[in-house]
Amino acid sequence: MAIMLDKTIKTRWLSANSYDVKWGERSGELLSMFLDHESKEERWTFSEYGCGPYTPFRKIASTQYGYHVDCYDLKKWSDENEVVDLNEDAISVTKNSVGVLSGVCEYMNDLGKTLALLSEFHQYFLLSYGPVPLSSEFHDAKYLKEIRIRSTSRGWRNHMNMKDLVGVISAVGYIADIRSWDRQVLLYIRGFNTNL
Repeated sequence: MAIMLDKTIKTRWLSANSYDVKWGERSGELLSMFLDHESKEERWTFSEYGCGPYTPFRKIASTQYGYHVDCYDLKKWSDENEVVDLNEDAISVTKNSVGVLSGVCEYMNDLGKTLALLSEFHQYFLLSYGPVPLSSEFHDAKYLKEIRIRSTSRGWRNHMNMKDLVGVISAVGYIADIRSWDRQVLLYIRGFNTNL
């Protein structure tokens, strides 16, 4: 019998069983969206946050295009990733062109604060987010059910609708492209910090 990890605590991400290989598809979509707007020949550098044991974004970006990708997670999975907790008040990472937050934004205590900290290291962002459906907010019971599922079943710590998410993003940059993948939005954000 498999032991179920409490999805509301971050230690669940210390188990390789918590990661799904299919999330590589999401990483591929994010990279494709970026390269639809930017030159493939540019020597882009990336930071993949929440890489897990499979480093899906690195696999695609480095294998297909030869891009350099630094990987970060809560756990040292191998010599190829560094440990960082994006919920800390101070973050120290390598400066790279693009910060990639695929499948991690919902676990931030304060996504706006995290993006502001990371904007000191990255000019561009690729991120995914599962917003609260606007339709559920007009019905208290439906809204409460949605928040309960997000909190207890998925362990998500923030619960923004698209309007809230755009507001948070607008503090650090602007949306250059937006798409969807498996009930999530994918965003390419050009940051305001041009000193990088």
